[in-house]
Amino acid sequence: MIALSIKDGVLNFISVYKKSNQLNSESYGTLKFGDEVFNGSLIEKVKKIKAIKKSNYPSKKCMIFLGTDEVFLNKFKCPDEMEPTEYLGWSNQLIFEEGDMDSYSDYHYELSCKSFLSVYIKKEKQAKYYTTCLDAGLNLKALSLGILSADYLAREKFEANNEKSYMVWAIGKNNDEILMSQDGEIQCMLRISRKAKNISLVSYVGSKEKALDIVNMLKEKADKDLKDFKLVNKIYMYQNHPGLDMKKIYNKKNKDAIVVLNPLLKMGNVKQNKINLLDTSYLSEFGYVFKSLESNGN
Repeated sequence: MIALSIKDGVLNFISVYKKSNQLNSESYGTLKFGDEVFNGSLIEKVKKIKAIKKSNYPSKKCMIFLGTDEVFLNKFKCPDEMEPTEYLGWSNQLIFEEGDMDSYSDYHYELSCKSFLSVYIKKEKQAKYYTTCLDAGLNLKALSLGILSADYLAREKFEANNEKSYMVWAIGKNNDEILMSQDGEIQCMLRISRKAKNISLVSYVGSKEKALDIVNMLKEKADKDLKDFKLVNKIYMYQNHPGLDMKKIYNKKNKDAIVVLNPLLKMGNVKQNKINLLDTSYLSEFGYVFKSLESNGN
């Protein structure tokens, strides 16, 4: 399985394979493509990497993960007196002008009883990813959001499922992304701008109140006092590219309050003392690769 993350003119990748019901890392890294449009030549560069090219477990499948700015998000609670499909049709009519909905593919994740997170992606963009992978000899098995994939990693491999509330914080190049969950349900997802000591809300989906509470508390606590961040029980963190400024937050005063996400820690053939924990934490956006343990093939 090859997984790709496309964000800010950077292609992050990892190649994994299954052996003895364990997931193993084959190769991982980053390719910068700047203003160039994502295309098959980038996938071919990944496939030509020696460890992948000479693999005993050649990949036939891939996953692609995007930033939240690549899609349109909506969170809704269906009234008890309506069926979700009926309410969704009505909601889509309010969100989109007549005919616009035909340009989107929509996916709806049930967070709890009749509570849903909706993800809308342009059909043209979706088709581009599928055909690009197919032309490179790969079957695209998943097209999702990096932050949702990292949330899966936190829940399934870092015990976030056992927390009453938690936050996944993705340190970004231009903006950070944050997901907050409480009582097993995503409460909000937000993008924040973090420049110098100024933190501001860029966009959000879900609870506006909780999104603003997060921003306001981060303004007070982010630099040196996250142990007193009372909105959630636990903070999971990663950076979505190598070489970002995660160390500014994950400092001596905050270390005890943060769990660094990194899927390499959960793979069978990786020696933990040989990896740079923070620098490779960008691989957290490939958390869904662990779902491949449930299926056949690499």
